[in-house]
Amino acid sequence: MSKYIKKETKGQIIFVIMIILAIVIGLVWNAVEESNQPPTWQTSYPMANANVSWEQSFHGGAWNE
Repeated sequence: MSKYIKKETKGQIIFVIMIILAIVIGLVWNAVEESNQPPTWQTSYPMANANVSWEQSFHGGAWNE
């Protein structure tokens, strides 16, 4: 069979196989990285404006409307 395949065609076939292999490795790597991340509902972020007091907000409260 090898005498019917040209040398250039062998190189193209190897190149395409390497590209497909690289894509598969990238997809597997991405799946592994995503599985190592905690779910988004378990992620916590600091509260925005947590250090602002009522005096700084200029809110008079229920009696000062």
